[in-house]
Order: sequence, then C-alpha cells, then structure tokens
Amino acid sequence: MNFINRVWICFSVLIFFAGNFYATDIKEVRSIYIQGAQALANNDLSTAERSFKTIIAMTGTSSSRTELNRYKARSHYFLGDVYFIRRDYVSAIQNYRAVVQHYPTSEIHSRTLYKLGRTLILDNKFHQAIAVLNEYLAKYDNKDNLADNAHYWVGRAYVGVKDYPRALSTFQEILSKYPDSALAYDVRGFITKINGLIEEERQAQMSAPQTLSNRLQELQQRSLKLEQEKDVLEKISGLLTIKQRLLEIKAEKVDLLYELRAQRRRE
Repeated sequence: MNFINRVWICFSVLIFFAGNFYATDIKEVRSIYIQGAQALANNDLSTAERSFKTIIAMTGTSSSRTELNRYKARSHYFLGDVYFIRRDYVSAIQNYRAVVQHYPTSEIHSRTLYKLGRTLILDNKFHQAIAVLNEYLAKYDNKDNLADNAHYWVGRAYVGVKDYPRALSTFQEILSKYPDSALAYDVRGFITKINGLIEEERQAQMSAPQTLSNRLQELQQRSLKLEQEKDVLEKISGLLTIKQRLLEIKAEKVDLLYELRAQRRRE
C-alpha cells in the first residue's frame, strides 16, 4: 500500500470517528436537556438546575456550535424559570438576560424578553422593566399571545413608581384592546383604586381656602385616606403578583410538556 493510500485511509478513519463523536456528543446534550426539563416539570429544581448548568458550561467545535447554542439558550431560559420559582429574581434576571443578549436569533427570544421585563418588576427595577417590556411590545406585539400580560406588567411598573395617570391609561388600554383578556377582572380593580387616588388628589388641590387650622386638619385626613388607599392598592398588587406568578408557572409547565414531546420525536 503506497503512502498516499495510507494517508487517505487514516484521514477517512479520523472523519468517521469525529462524526460519531459529534453525534454522540449532541445526543448526550439532548439527553441532559430532557432530564433537566423533566425534572423542572416535576418540581425537582435541584436536578433541573444541575442539568441546565451542565449544558451551559459545555463547549463544542465550530461544526457543533449552532446545535449546542440552541440547547444553551433554552438551558438559560429554563434555568431562569428555576430561579423564578425559587423567587431568586436576581439569578432569574441574569439567565433571561443571557438569552436576550447572546442568543438574539433564538426562537425563544421573544418569550425571554417578556419574562425578563416581568421579573425586573418583581425585583423592583421598574424603569428597566418598562424599557424591556416596551421593547417586547414594539418588536413582537402579540406574537406569543402575551401582549395583554406585557401591558399589565407595564401598568404594574407605573404603579411601582407611583405614576398613577400612566398606570391608569395602560390598564385602560388592556380593556380597550383585549376585552376578553383573563386579566380584565383584575385590571378593573386596579382602575377603580387608581381613579380613587387621582380623585382624592384632585379634590385636595381644588378645596376652597379655609382657616389654617381647618386646612391642616383636612390635609391630614386626606393624607391618611390616601395612604390607606395606597396600602390597599399595594396589597392588591401583592395578591395579583402571586396569582400571576402561579398562572405563569403553570403555563411554563405546559410549555415544558410540549418541549419534551418535541425532543423525544427528534430522537
């Protein structure tokens, strides 16, 4: 056997084993990913966290990087959900940001952008959240059937910064654009309370001149009433946060079930 034939045989063997290693490698990634997704669906958060972190830490060749990045993007996405369920909003934000910043062409980019905005609100980063959710609405509108939810959280952010007129107009927009939204009942409650706060402030400004003592007494009473109204509004906000959180966790599990079925079909 001449030298050229020997080189060709060696090259062919290397290509064969490299191809098999790549296939095995991606198959392993898929297996770890399914394990993590299944664990998350079953509330086994520790196993899910380990699985997704394992994938995120992996490196691949240039030929495998596109497929690996797809799993990395989804691992960051679901790892964000793991931390969200744990109420570790800082870590959830970090993982959602990783998808938004490093995987902008991912098919889950839009949903991740929404979740990033929502979680920023729960971490009291209201101005950042408004910017992120407005970006989501400008880019994707109702692509994920989440436009009413995005407007809802924008309204919540305006409540957080006590910008009640903008909160009111945002909530009213939900009822106008999405009258059949599941959030409509909760939104009407917000509108009622916000209207009450705005009216109280308006009445306080329009009151006729009075003696100083009477004026001070009236202002104290109005201030107390406003604080009570704000406390009620904050309590409603807290209860609705829990409700929204539970609804979204339920929706995430539905997404996971679809994802698991899709992954098993690829095997």
